[in-house]
Amino acid sequence: MQNDVELLDIMLKDQLNQKDLYHPSPYWKGYSSRTAKAIRSDGLQNFRTNSRIGKGYADTVLMNPFDRSSLDSWMSKIIKSIIQLPFFSRRFIDPYVKLNESHSRQTQRYKSLYYTTILGDWFSKFSNNILLPDTLVGNPQDRISINNYEMGGSYLTSFIRVYNYSKVVDFNKVSSIFEIGGGFGAFAHTLLHLYPNIKKYIYLDIPPILYVGTQYLKHFYKDEVIDYRRTRKLNNINFSSNDQREIIAICPWEIEKIDANIDLFWNSASFQEMTHDMVLNYSHHINRMLIDSESKLCLYVYKSGKPENTLMPKKLLEIVENNTRIVFEEFEPELEIANAHYFLGRKK
Repeated sequence: MQNDVELLDIMLKDQLNQKDLYHPSPYWKGYSSRTAKAIRSDGLQNFRTNSRIGKGYADTVLMNPFDRSSLDSWMSKIIKSIIQLPFFSRRFIDPYVKLNESHSRQTQRYKSLYYTTILGDWFSKFSNNILLPDTLVGNPQDRISINNYEMGGSYLTSFIRVYNYSKVVDFNKVSSIFEIGGGFGAFAHTLLHLYPNIKKYIYLDIPPILYVGTQYLKHFYKDEVIDYRRTRKLNNINFSSNDQREIIAICPWEIEKIDANIDLFWNSASFQEMTHDMVLNYSHHINRMLIDSESKLCLYVYKSGKPENTLMPKKLLEIVENNTRIVFEEFEPELEIANAHYFLGRKK
């Protein structure tokens, strides 16, 4: 993966001039600040092992609890100076991290055995006639092996979600997708790899996560990725009329410039991590871009959450259905490894 910190700086600078609707939500504010700092100091090469960069959206495993701290306040800086002392680190931090790493390796072995037992037959059929994508770019810390095939944990969840939704969505007939909250790009990579008929893809997330995902997708798709350096100069953002693949990576505020009809919208839990007004704003834009009743909104929602900083499923559905022409139906997934709801929305 290539580093392009100038692109990150452009995103973050432009974000300062945007409405609050397009800033990180309270849920993501701390993550965003820490992630940007870590990208500058550590680069992207091993971002899926670096919890300072990937915690919250990539398959990292937190080994050192201090990695979650931004360490910006004067008290935090004092703590940082203490924990970085060689004696303190050797005596307290290093043994703790080594113990965590040992437990993590054991946990991953047990997870792999468990998933092979419950998903082995399904995975054999799923992967039988396709060449699976490279899931290990960025050196994921959370890895799962099924039938001796090792993959990053984020991709197993992507494969399962695609498989479950394929029971109600014919992805072979989809040509354009808009994903809101695309993370580091694992789901976009999965869909684009499994369904080459999908030629037009819009991927939206907040900086600095958008930066990580942009560079990740560029690793696979090179110049087919249209990044923020280009889109920020446009008055309108739309797809070309040709049949070439286009992956348009946009910051949240650029949704107002999108002039395109979309076959399928996708959101995996990120709406839950937004405020009421943010979800309302995105809902209005989704409503205007859905072509007709054949266009769909796939909404994957965790059943659990903290009411103080996340939207509960019932509240989330009410925001969308009470303010748009979109109605949802829930369906039972054939496979699931998380406690989640699967909703399919259509324009009435």
